[in-house]
Amino acid sequence: MLQGGEADMYHEFIRIYRSLERRYRDPANNQMSIPTMVGYYLLKKVHALFGKKVLIQVPFQTEKTNESPGRIAVIVHCFYLDLLDELLDYISHIPYPYRLFVSTDTREKQDIITKKLKAQKFPHFEVRCAVNRGLDIAPKYITFRDIYAECDYFIHLHGKKSPHMQGGAGNRWRKYLLDSLLGSPEIVASIFAILKDSRVGLVFPDSYEPNLPQLRWSNNYGVSLALANKLGIKISKDYCPEYPSGSMFWAKASIVRPLLNLNFQFDDFSPGKSRIDGELSHAIEIMIVPVAHAQGLHGQRIVTGKLDRFYRTIRVKSAPSLSQAISKSIKNEELRP
Repeated sequence: MLQGGEADMYHEFIRIYRSLERRYRDPANNQMSIPTMVGYYLLKKVHALFGKKVLIQVPFQTEKTNESPGRIAVIVHCFYLDLLDELLDYISHIPYPYRLFVSTDTREKQDIITKKLKAQKFPHFEVRCAVNRGLDIAPKYITFRDIYAECDYFIHLHGKKSPHMQGGAGNRWRKYLLDSLLGSPEIVASIFAILKDSRVGLVFPDSYEPNLPQLRWSNNYGVSLALANKLGIKISKDYCPEYPSGSMFWAKASIVRPLLNLNFQFDDFSPGKSRIDGELSHAIEIMIVPVAHAQGLHGQRIVTGKLDRFYRTIRVKSAPSLSQAISKSIKNEELRP
C-alpha cells in the first residue's frame, strides 16, 4: 500500500501518463513532440518541488464586513444563450454591489438577455451588441472600453463551451474557472483580500491541468511580440508566462489601461469563432500578466480544494500570512526559467 509522498508521486505519474496518451492518440491537436512534452512536464514538476510556483488556496477566513471594496464591474460576453443562467448563478455569489455588463453578437440575443435580466430584477445592468470578431476578447476591450474608467475592479467572464475540445472537456474547464473565481461568497471575499494588496494587479485560477501542454508560445510568439513592442514590454521566446488560460480573471481596472490606449478596432481581430493560434485575441490573453508586471503589479494564482504539495499551495490563516504568501509568490516568479 502506497502512503504519503509515494502515493502522491504515483498519482502524479498516472496523470502525466494519461495526458501523454491522450495527446499521442490525437496528434493533430498537439504540436509538441513526445520528448518535448515529457520535458515540459518535468520542468513543471521540478519548478513546483523547488517552490517556483506558489498558489494561494481559497477560500480563507477574511474580516467580516459589509463594506464594498470599491466600484465593481462584471463584464461578460455571452455568445451561447444556454449558458446565461449558469453565469448569472455564479455572479450571484458576489457579496458586494456591482454593475453587470453583458455583450452578445446579435440584436435578437441582446433582447433575450435584456428581458432575462429585467425579469430577475438586476439593479444595475447594460447589454450591448458586439461584432462577432475576436472571440470574447474583442468585446471586452472594445464594446466595453468606456467601462474601465468607471470601476475600480472588474471580472472578465464568458460562456466558454470550447466545442472543439472532445468529451465535454470544454464544459469541465468552464466549470473549473467559474468555481475558482465565483464558487461562493467566501471565495470572492478571499480574492478581494488578495486584490487589496497594493502589489497585486490580477487574480486568476491556476492552469486547468489537462491544458498544461498547451500553455506555451506555440504560434503565438510573433503576434505577442508585436503587441509587446507596441506596449514597450520585453518578452522572451524562451519563456511563455503563466496567464489566465480561458481569459477569465479578477483584476484592478488600472492594469488594462495600456491595452485600452492601443485603441483596438474589431477589424484588428479575426471574424467569427476562430481559434487559430497566432491571432491578436490569443496574444492579449497571454500578455495580460506581462502588462501587469510592466506596471509593477503581480498576477496571483489561486486554487480551490485539496492541497497539492507539488504546487506549493499555501493555506492563508491570517492577514500577515496572506502578505507573506504574496511575497513568496512574487519572489518565486522572479526565478522563472
